[in-house]
Amino acid sequence: MNIKYALYLTLASATLFSGCLFQAKDESSASARFEFKAAASTALAKTSAAGDLILGDTTGVRITLNEALLNIKKIHLGMDSDGDTCDKSKDTSKAKEDCVDKSDNTVKGGPFIVNLLTGATTPAIGTLTVPAGTYNRVKIHIHQPDGKDTGPMMDQTFLAKGTYSNMGGTEMPFTLSLKFNEVIQIKSAAGIYLDADVVNTVLVGLNAGVWLANLDLKKCLSTLDVSAGGAIVVTEDSPFGKCLDAEHVLKGNFRGSFKINKK
Repeated sequence: MNIKYALYLTLASATLFSGCLFQAKDESSASARFEFKAAASTALAKTSAAGDLILGDTTGVRITLNEALLNIKKIHLGMDSDGDTCDKSKDTSKAKEDCVDKSDNTVKGGPFIVNLLTGATTPAIGTLTVPAGTYNRVKIHIHQPDGKDTGPMMDQTFLAKGTYSNMGGTEMPFTLSLKFNEVIQIKSAAGIYLDADVVNTVLVGLNAGVWLANLDLKKCLSTLDVSAGGAIVVTEDSPFGKCLDAEHVLKGNFRGSFKINKK
């Protein structure tokens, strides 16, 4: 065998081998897109045919939400084996925005404003390319804007609007607005398998039926005068929000309403 022919075989073999490696890598990659959606299906809460959230309690209170927006900074898809600096922190009083995930499976480019009724996001959340396999946790960085935002959220993390009525009474405008930075980690015991070569949809669902759990809206309303403004506004600092303990109970209900699944 002459030198030229031997060199050709060597180069051809190397090219074929590297091509096989590249192809194998493609076959083991999966694409993931995230969809956020709030829904309710209980005796006291449901999703209407029009897509509104109808929330109620045992006293006859009925709140119909026709808008629900959430501000998200970034989303991380991971496994328990990945590990991160958040797991080592004992401080749960702040968002731990400096947490560093040890894997790179993170959707960045936010903040994203998510419409929890339609699933639409502004801007659009792109797809994430990760190794195919089973993932059992999603970490969502909930974000409070700095107040310079002129969009619909302004300086709010969660904003919901609709109407309030009680036992068929007159409807009043209703607004629920919460401000907080937090990392919400959702785990799935069974895990979600992401198939290679397809776009997998990871559904982050919120059970809106628990948002008003353990709250006595009728009692709080009876102690407050809302006739002046003709509207009910629930924030951490509003009289109605303080009566409901929005800072702790409402936020706790909201945190606990997240779950993940594969669509």
